[in-house]
Amino acid sequence: MYFFRLGPGEDYDHYASIVSLFMWMKVLGFAKAFSQQIATFVLMLSTIFKDLRSFLAVLFVIIIMFGHASYILLAVPEEDYVEDEEAPPVLVFQRVQSTFFSLYLMLLGKLDEPESFKGPWPTGLFMGYSFIVFVVMLNVLIAIVSDSYDAVLVTSTELFWRSRLELIAEITTVFDWFLCGAEAWQKRINEHGQ
Repeated sequence: MYFFRLGPGEDYDHYASIVSLFMWMKVLGFAKAFSQQIATFVLMLSTIFKDLRSFLAVLFVIIIMFGHASYILLAVPEEDYVEDEEAPPVLVFQRVQSTFFSLYLMLLGKLDEPESFKGPWPTGLFMGYSFIVFVVMLNVLIAIVSDSYDAVLVTSTELFWRSRLELIAEITTVFDWFLCGAEAWQKRINEHGQ
């Protein structure tokens, strides 16, 4: 499939990328009305994302907590290093943005700069972050996802028929507006409202 870009400038591209995400989410919303398996999967994803809100808030605070500690402990003041072309300093924790991005990458299992954690305090900080994120939070994530999945499987038939009914109601409303015209549709709404 060919995806084309319309419009000038970066701003348009940014907005268009966000709109395209919402468009494909709408396609998933329509797809759940065609099959009970698809409806179960799509509704499972939406239920899991709803249930993960508090987990993601706690994870965000943990990343900020360890990011702040890492920045304080591992950032090299600008006056303490001299840029050398042959041996540039390790700047993973030099800026706040790169500190949080490095912790996010460590959350995903990527650690390119182990020499940043030399000494007992940085090593302890890294071990604490690894234990809390990889052991504790990963097990909590697995528990939340499995509970959400079980809850959706119990009600999958009802959710499938509800999604079909919602699709029928949406299609009826849209086609009723096009077939009757906007004025007749507004007149019909006013009659039912009185």
